[in-house]
Amino acid sequence: MRAATEAYGKSNDCWSEIESLAEKLAEPSLQQTSRARRLNLAVSMLDSKEFSVLAAGGDDPLRVPVLLTRAGRKMDEKELREIIRILSLARQRYPLQEGAEARDLPLIYEALAVLHRISGDVIQHKADALFRRSLESIESKPEPSAEEAAASIRLRFLLRDFKGAWDLSRLHLELLGKLDRDSRLRNLGYLSRTAGFLGYADRLLQFKRQITELGGKAEQPPRPRSPLAGLSVGSRADMALLTGGIIRLLAACELEKRERLLLAFIASLPALELGEYALVQELLEGDTEGLGYPWLEAAASARLGSACELLGDFEGALHSLKRSREIASGAGGSPTFTARLDLITASVLLALGKPVEAGEKARALVRSSAAPAGIRLRARLLMGGSLYERARDDPERLGQALRVFAAVERELDAPGAKDFPGRLELSLVNSIHQANVLRKQAAAQGGSERAGLYHKAISLQDDAMRRAGKAGNYRLSAIAASNLGELYLESGKYESAKKFTLWSLERAADSGQFETEWRCHWYLARIADAMGRVEEADRRLAEAVRLVDSYRARILDVESKTGFMTDKVDLYRYIVRREMRAGRAVRALEFAERSRARALVESMGWRFVTLADSGSSGLYRQYVSLNGRESASRGGQALSVLGVGGKREDFNVLRDRMASVKKRIKAAAGKEPLLGMLVDGAPATVAEIVAELPADTALLEYFSLGDSLAVFLLQDAKVDALELKISPGKLKDKVRAYLAGSASDPALAGELYKALLEPVASRVKKTRVLVIPHGSLHRLPFETLVGPEGFQVEKWTISYLQSASLLRYLRLNSVRGGAGGAGAGKRPLKLLALADPDTDYDRDGKPNKVRLAHARKEVAAFSPGFRESVVLSGNQAKESVIAGLCRGQDVIHFACHGEFYPARPWESKLFLAPGGGGRSAKPGSRDGLLRAWEIYSLDLKGNRLVTLSGCETGRNKVQGGDDPVGLATAFLHCGAGALLVSLWKVEDAATAELMRLFYDNWIRHGRERVESLRQAKLAMLKGKYSHPRQWAAFVFVGDR
Repeated sequence: MRAATEAYGKSNDCWSEIESLAEKLAEPSLQQTSRARRLNLAVSMLDSKEFSVLAAGGDDPLRVPVLLTRAGRKMDEKELREIIRILSLARQRYPLQEGAEARDLPLIYEALAVLHRISGDVIQHKADALFRRSLESIESKPEPSAEEAAASIRLRFLLRDFKGAWDLSRLHLELLGKLDRDSRLRNLGYLSRTAGFLGYADRLLQFKRQITELGGKAEQPPRPRSPLAGLSVGSRADMALLTGGIIRLLAACELEKRERLLLAFIASLPALELGEYALVQELLEGDTEGLGYPWLEAAASARLGSACELLGDFEGALHSLKRSREIASGAGGSPTFTARLDLITASVLLALGKPVEAGEKARALVRSSAAPAGIRLRARLLMGGSLYERARDDPERLGQALRVFAAVERELDAPGAKDFPGRLELSLVNSIHQANVLRKQAAAQGGSERAGLYHKAISLQDDAMRRAGKAGNYRLSAIAASNLGELYLESGKYESAKKFTLWSLERAADSGQFETEWRCHWYLARIADAMGRVEEADRRLAEAVRLVDSYRARILDVESKTGFMTDKVDLYRYIVRREMRAGRAVRALEFAERSRARALVESMGWRFVTLADSGSSGLYRQYVSLNGRESASRGGQALSVLGVGGKREDFNVLRDRMASVKKRIKAAAGKEPLLGMLVDGAPATVAEIVAELPADTALLEYFSLGDSLAVFLLQDAKVDALELKISPGKLKDKVRAYLAGSASDPALAGELYKALLEPVASRVKKTRVLVIPHGSLHRLPFETLVGPEGFQVEKWTISYLQSASLLRYLRLNSVRGGAGGAGAGKRPLKLLALADPDTDYDRDGKPNKVRLAHARKEVAAFSPGFRESVVLSGNQAKESVIAGLCRGQDVIHFACHGEFYPARPWESKLFLAPGGGGRSAKPGSRDGLLRAWEIYSLDLKGNRLVTLSGCETGRNKVQGGDDPVGLATAFLHCGAGALLVSLWKVEDAATAELMRLFYDNWIRHGRERVESLRQAKLAMLKGKYSHPRQWAAFVFVGDR
C-alpha cells in the first residue's frame, strides 16, 4: 500500500504542477481537468483531507477502479519504472531545447502523471486482490467477532468502498464498542476518513472528539512523497525503450481516450527521432476529437503531419498540418509553433508538385519577424527548392536557385552561426540542393565544362552523404547516395553508380523513404540497361512504377494527384522511349496512357464506382466535398451533389471507407469486370481502347519525351509509333506565338503541320481523327494547320480528348450521338440554355460584364429544334438554378462570358446571374460565378453535350502528369457526354453564327455532332467569317 500511495502521490504532484502551468497559460479547462484528476487520486491515496478540500465536502465519491489490464496481457513493472525515469529526464531537459513550446510541457507532465498512476494501479491491483480474499473469508462467517467486524470495515475502506464501510459500521455499532482502546482508535480513524469522503461533516467532528477523548490524535498522518527522478540519460537505447515500453503499455492497458492519445503522443516523439515514421503514423492516426484538450490534438496532428510527410503520404500530411494549425490558432499556439507548421506545409506543397504555392509560403516565412531565425533560414532553403522545381519549365530559375543556396551557405558559415541549432542538417540539405542544381546545369553543357560541373556535383553529394552518415542522419545520407548514384550513371561510371544506389535503396526501404526508394529502382533500371541487363531493368522499372502508383492511390484530392506526378514524369518518359526503341509500340502507348491525365481518369472512375455500388453515393458526396476548393464565398461548407449536401468527414475515416468500397467492388469484379477496371482508375490497355474507338476513327496520341515528341497512330487495331524530332520547348514557343495571333499566321500553320502531322498524315487511312494532345498541344486547334490540301479541317473530322482511357467513361455516361444524330433516339432531346445572364454583381443597376448582344439570338435560332427546352436569360439565368435544372438534360448550352485563370485554374468561371436559391442555397451558389471547383458537384448523368459558348472555356492548366485542370475538365468529371468549348476569346456575332450552323447540322439534318461542327466551320470558312479567329476557337471534346 505504501508503494502504491507513493506512486499516486507523484501523480498528484504532476497534476499540481500542471494546474500551476495551466494558470500561467490561461487554460481554464486544463485547470478543471487537473482538479478532477487530483480528486480521483485523493480517493486512490485514501486522502480524505485533500479530497474534502478539492470536492468542497459535497458529493459522494465514486468508487475509483484501479487500472485494468487486457485479457492475457501483463505489464512489466521494471520497464514501467524505466519509462518513468527516462520521461522524467525529458521533462527536465525539454524547456532547454530550441523552440520548446510552453504548451507542450503540461503534456509531458500529464504523461508522467498517467504513468505514475498506472504504476500505483499495478501495485494496488495486487493489494486489492488480497483485500478481497480476506473480506470474503470474514464475511462468510455468520457471526463475526468485534475484531472481524472492524477488519471488514477496514478492508472495505481500503478497497475504496466507503459507503459499504459506513453501512457496516452502523450494522455492527454495538459489536465495535467491545474493541479495546487501540483497536477502537484505529477503527475510529478509518470511520472519520470515511465520513470525510462521504461529506458527513457533523459525524466527522463527532469522530474527532471521540478520538481525542481516547487520547489519540485527530489529524491524518502525512502521506509519503518523493521528488521526481532526474537521472542523466538520453541515448538512442533510452528513446527506443521509451517508445517500445509505452506501446506495450498501451497494448496491455484499458485507458480512456485522452490518456491513450497522450501516451501515444509521448511515444511518437522519440519514434520521430529514431526515424520510425510508420510507427508514429500508426500511433497517432484515429479519432482525436472531443478530448476537451485542443493543444493535445494540435500537437498530435502536427507530429502526424511530419510523419506522413517523411513517409511520402503528402496529402495525409497536408490534412494533418492544416488541422493542427486550425486547432492551434484557436488554442493560443505560439507564433513559433505556427511558423513550424507553415514550414512543413511548404515542404509538403513542394513534394506535391506545387512549387509556386510552396515558394510563396516559404517567402512569407522568410519575411516574418515573428518566425525564429532557424525557421527563416529553413524557409530560404525551401525557396531555393521551389525555384529548382520551377526550372523544369523555366531553366533561368536554376541560376536564381543557386544564388539562394549560396546565400544560405554564407549564413551558415558566418562566425555567429557555428553553434546554430541544426546547423549540420541545414548544411547537408543545402549541399544536396547545390549539387542537384549543378547536375541540371551540366546536362545543358558539353565538353570540359560539363565534366567540371559533374565533378563539383559529385564532390558535394559525396561529402553530404558521408557527413550525414557520420551524424546518424540516415534519411539524408540515403538521399545523397541516390543522387550520387545518378551522377555516376550520367557520367558513365556504372559500377560506382550501382554501388551507391543499392546502398541508398537498402536504407530508404528500411526507413520508408518512398521518394528515394522509387528513384533508386529507376536509377538501377537505367544502370542495368546501360550494362545490357534487360531483364533486370524490366524488373526494376516495374517496381518503380508500382511504388509510384501505390502512393498515388493514397491521394484523394484531384489537385494533389496532379502535382504529385510532376517529378515522376521522367520515369514514364524513359519507359516510353525504351519501349519505342525496342519496337514495342503497344506497350509504349500503354505506358504513355499510364502517365497522363490520371487524376481525371481516376476521379471519373470513382464517380462510376461509388454510384454503381449500393450505399456508396454518400461516400461519393464526401469525395466531392474533399475536392471542393476552400473559398470565402462558400463559407467553408461542403459541396452539394446529387441534390444532397456533402458531409465533411474525418480525412482518415474517409480514406478507410474508400478502401473498404474498393475491397467490396474488387470482390464483385468477377460478375462486373468493368467495376474492377474502374475501381483503381486504371488506364485503358490498347485492347480496351480499340474496343471503345469507333471503327471509322483513327487515334493520334502525342507524348512528350522531354527532348522530343512521340506520336502514336492507332487504327484498325494496329499501333504505329514515331519520334518527332522537335523540342517540346520550341514547340511550346511556336504554339504560343500561333495562338497569340488567333491561329491566323499561315507560315506558322505550315510549320506546325510539318512538325506534327506531316510525318504521320500519309499513314492515316481514316477521315475521322481523335487527337490526344500533350503539354502545349492542348491549346492547339489542329483543324487550322495548313498542309498540301489546305486547312486540315477540309481533310479530317477532328475531335479531342485528354486521354484515350476516357473513352469508356463517355460510353458509360451517355448515349452517343450516332449517325442518326438528334433524331435517332427513342425519346425527344431536352435542352437547358442560359443566354446573356445579368452580370450586375455589385447591384448598381449596370452589368459588370459587357452585354452579349447576339447570345439571345444565338439560342433563339436553334432552341426550336428541340422538342423540350428551358431557355433562361438576363436575371433568370441564375447560378443558383443550375444544380436543380441540369439533371436529366440532354444538352446544356451556356451562352455567357467565361474566364480562365492560369495561376488558379480551379477558380476559372462562367459568369451567370447572381441571387436566388432561397435560404437553403449555399452562399457560393448565389454570387453568380460558377467556378470550376463548384462544377464538380453537379450531376449530369446521361448528358450528351455541354456547350460553353463563351471565351476561353476550353483552356486548361496542364499540371504534372499532363493532367489538365479547368472548366472543361470539371464538366467531363460530373458527367458531360461531350463538350463544345473555346480555346481563346471569341467574337459574339461569329460565335452566334457558328452555333446556329452547328445545331442546324446536328438537330435538323441529323449529322453526328463532331461532323456537324466541321460542316459549320467549312461553311464559315467560305462565307463572311472566314478568318480562323472567328471559326477555329471552338473544338469538340469527345469521341464523335
